[in-house]
Amino acid sequence: GRAPPPFGRQLREAKGLLEAGRAQAAASGFEAVLRQEPRCYEALLGLVDCQVEAGNFDGALEVGKRLLGVRPDEAEANLRVAELLVAAGYGADMVAPYLKFAGSGPAGDRRFRLRALCAAADVALLQEDFPKAHASASEAVRLDAESPRALLLLGEARLRVAEYAAALRALGAAANVAGAFGRGGEARLLRARLHTLTAEAHERQRQYPQALSEVQKALDEWPQLPAALVVRATALQQSGRGSEAAEELERLLRENPRDPSARLRLGYCQLCAGSARAAVETLERVVKNGRASRSALGAAKVYLAIALEGPSNGGSSQRAELLVKEGLKAHRNLQQVWREIDSSSAQPAEIVQRLRGICDLDLTSAQAKQLLGLVARATDRADLAPAAARTGSRASDSCPPTPNRWAPQPLGGLGGG
Repeated sequence: GRAPPPFGRQLREAKGLLEAGRAQAAASGFEAVLRQEPRCYEALLGLVDCQVEAGNFDGALEVGKRLLGVRPDEAEANLRVAELLVAAGYGADMVAPYLKFAGSGPAGDRRFRLRALCAAADVALLQEDFPKAHASASEAVRLDAESPRALLLLGEARLRVAEYAAALRALGAAANVAGAFGRGGEARLLRARLHTLTAEAHERQRQYPQALSEVQKALDEWPQLPAALVVRATALQQSGRGSEAAEELERLLRENPRDPSARLRLGYCQLCAGSARAAVETLERVVKNGRASRSALGAAKVYLAIALEGPSNGGSSQRAELLVKEGLKAHRNLQQVWREIDSSSAQPAEIVQRLRGICDLDLTSAQAKQLLGLVARATDRADLAPAAARTGSRASDSCPPTPNRWAPQPLGGLGGG
């Protein structure tokens, strides 16, 4: 696998070019070595890094497959492929096996251990196991308190359970050392992700100008980043600019037709605009897509049930109740909130506000009342269904949810967050 002496000089020169930031020239050097020795591990590893520097994660993954073909049990090769899969947007099922093969790496290798912990946090976030994500990110921060990637992941773990102030502290700390991300495609993508998460934390607190400013910073790093565009559309919608939000999402979906987050947000925009039939068509595609996360799928089913219950769709109660049951099972936060409601003596007006407080399920007052009625019928809580229909609310049906959004699993004060 190692380059024989005739290739040694070419390999050293290619590595030097890569370190100097000349990725394209370095790639030519590594490819020259590989034409003579296709199984040269060091040249393959270098070529992976060149593709990443150029922001070509699919190309890097193709080379990563060749890398694993040469050394399938090598910890570094497996960890690198796991990192590439995360960067390219693959799901936890694809990433986890490579991370498992990578293990904790060579004894005493702190840098490898840090990368493995960050990759574990990424996988846990994809699996919506937020306590595990927080634990891995916290350990990574303890290992290196100035690792921007570890701080970013700690911020995202906080964000996912609605601990917005703690999330912004961690993300702010990551921004302060963002220069340590380095150069190239992977660094630009991480900086874009940092700004996107910061934008999302501001949006969740109704700080829409700050959210839109951070989105622009993300797009300056990585133009047309889908996650950033979805956050921008969300901020536009929640600030009363629903038609602009829908146009933004439609443009995004023309470029990325299988993006579940964009289509889910578009479906919700259509629902809020009173276009129930359009919402049904859009949300049906999310449900059938197969790429949405568990809670996003749950949200799509909840919104679809609400749309189907509307008079313009003939009040399809039976299917709506089935969808609500499935949504309740899939959406972790809704499930937790309902479990607490079901075991309490809360009144319908209070229940409506608690439903509206779920951090990753936007609901107007009217939608929350409708959802209460649907869930009450679907879970044999007939005592709540008639009351839900009578429940009034001081809040406008069109206003966004309250900024103090509820989420389960508070994470405590670990890891500098």
